[in-house]
Amino acid sequence: MKTLTAIVLFTTAVLYSSCSFNRNSNSSQINNKSKNNEIVTNYSFNAINYAKNINLLKDNRFVITENINRVNGDTTIKKHYGTFQKTSNVITLEPKETEMTLLVKRFENVKESNIYSYEQNDSKINTRYYIVKWNDKEYLLSDQFNSISNHDEKNDFQRFAYFFNSGIEPSEGGYYFKRTYKPTDSVKTSFNIEQIPQQWRTYFLTKPISANIIDTEKELKNSKFQQYAFWRIKLNKGAKDGIKKGVSFSTKFEDFHIRVDSILPDVCFGSFRINDFDDEFIEIGTEMRTQWASKAF
Repeated sequence: MKTLTAIVLFTTAVLYSSCSFNRNSNSSQINNKSKNNEIVTNYSFNAINYAKNINLLKDNRFVITENINRVNGDTTIKKHYGTFQKTSNVITLEPKETEMTLLVKRFENVKESNIYSYEQNDSKINTRYYIVKWNDKEYLLSDQFNSISNHDEKNDFQRFAYFFNSGIEPSEGGYYFKRTYKPTDSVKTSFNIEQIPQQWRTYFLTKPISANIIDTEKELKNSKFQQYAFWRIKLNKGAKDGIKKGVSFSTKFEDFHIRVDSILPDVCFGSFRINDFDDEFIEIGTEMRTQWASKAF
């Protein structure tokens, strides 16, 4: 009788373990397979309280990881799993699953994790990326707008153009995937605009632009904690000079900068705020440029 009881208990334990294993493995087949495959390429970017990376695996699977740190100390981790197809310069993602993990710090790092099919999840990702190279940098830039990180309503090409026009790239970057690699030719080269899809090339300046302040207007405003000055700046360059919305101008020592938000044929406008109320702070005739140390051209 004791022998029979032992056999029954052993069989029950085996069956339970088997069912438990199958339930966990079936819940994320993409997830488990991805963990066991070699990472071929990794792209990433980091911002304040936000980081994102994409791993392209040897078996043509991908994992995109988003880490979002909340002001209350909680952390949300989103992992998107799927497969990808790659041509010479385009990577197309086919997302299958999304894993959502919440780390609640105020409850001693309580962890809650759930896996959903991609169609059931509201957190969507961009699925088409173009490979763009410049010296030792390689970028994955998407022309789509449906990513959760599109808080500024721009796509990757528009963001990249801003850093390009300002002379910040290729040393640093914005909110788009990038990696550093060892190129076959270490000679520094100018950027090849042919890598950018035709419809987005108009956002890229062909050369740095210099302009002068021809008019200013100041308005005092109050915030919750202080009063500040809101300046409206008018420059003597416009659409006929190649100025485009979103282009940034700064003074030589970066005392202030503006981002163009309105354009006429001969002039453009931008705004900024500062706590300095001196009317002489901004002088008519002050030179502003899109970049002072040319890197891109």
